[in-house]
Amino acid sequence: MAGDFFPQAPWLSLDGAGDVDADVQVVNGQLAAGSRIGVPDVDAVADVMGNRIRGRARADIRLEAGPNGELLPRLDAVMERFHIAAVETPEKPYVQGRDLRLRLEAGAQLDHLRQSLKGQVNFKNASVPDLRVYNRYLPQSQLRFLGGSGRLSGDLVLDAAGNVGYGTLRVVGRQAQMTMAGLQLRGDVDIDLRLRRADLKRRRFVVDGSTVQLRNVGFRDPGGEARSGWWARIVLDRAQLDVDRPLNAGGFANVTMKDVGFLLSLFSRQREYPAWIYRLVDAGSAQMRGRVQWHADTLILDSMEARNRRFDLHARLRLQGTRRNGQLYAKWRALSVGLELKDDRRRFHLIGAKAWYDAQPALLK
Repeated sequence: MAGDFFPQAPWLSLDGAGDVDADVQVVNGQLAAGSRIGVPDVDAVADVMGNRIRGRARADIRLEAGPNGELLPRLDAVMERFHIAAVETPEKPYVQGRDLRLRLEAGAQLDHLRQSLKGQVNFKNASVPDLRVYNRYLPQSQLRFLGGSGRLSGDLVLDAAGNVGYGTLRVVGRQAQMTMAGLQLRGDVDIDLRLRRADLKRRRFVVDGSTVQLRNVGFRDPGGEARSGWWARIVLDRAQLDVDRPLNAGGFANVTMKDVGFLLSLFSRQREYPAWIYRLVDAGSAQMRGRVQWHADTLILDSMEARNRRFDLHARLRLQGTRRNGQLYAKWRALSVGLELKDDRRRFHLIGAKAWYDAQPALLK
């Protein structure tokens, strides 16, 4: 079909038979700029980041003239309907969408086309009926979806081998059910990943500027105390992401949150704290900054500092499987407390709390 006119990338296949709208220009026995082939109905398959995108497409293939007279081939295809599945289980799609646009282009002569190909895949608001499909990437004991549906959008630039060079991926879930660090939550989640390749061999990306937003969140602390209307916005700063299963990530995070109730719940039940501690929850929104490392089934929060004009809170916490180990220090006016957490054993430090906390070693170098 059009393969002789426009060699296909290894990650993209076009297959089909039927009507073709062609206008081929030949100069001195060679294909010339201005040539085009239009294919109104073709089966398109693209493999991207371990995912197989498939749908019926209409394709337009052109040869354009470059500034020095070289031929610049370009393919534009539109899948009116498409689905996405894992490459290893293509018969089980987990995303359905419309209007996926795919572009393939090169700035070289035809005999060097395969080395200079560059592609782009763009789609918006594809349906994800069950967010649990993403659990294969997540550390099951620390973070996973329990239910809910969502939307997926993507805008990715690919190299000749089909590897992502840079782009964005966005997952939006409404009333998603999640378990996070042993606490069950329900609310809206908006994950906006900004990818820039850092290490192809390790499938590592720089994700600086990526955001995670939680809204309208309800949860219960380990003692059963219910909270609702909680929200947080997390901005990743100097962060990297390894796109493996499960995902590995690390870097600095800046967090704006409604209150520090969720962080306090990671350490202990409300009734176990001194009576004044939950006044921090009513003391308004807080800014928090710290380091995050997520590797396999281990999540580490280190050098976490949350504060506003009324209080200071410092924390470090290692979550590994069902084990929790860390320290917390909180200060409100003249009152302060330290909390040492070793698995399920807790020890409060009411005298010299700040000195005790500062003497504990960091979890990350």
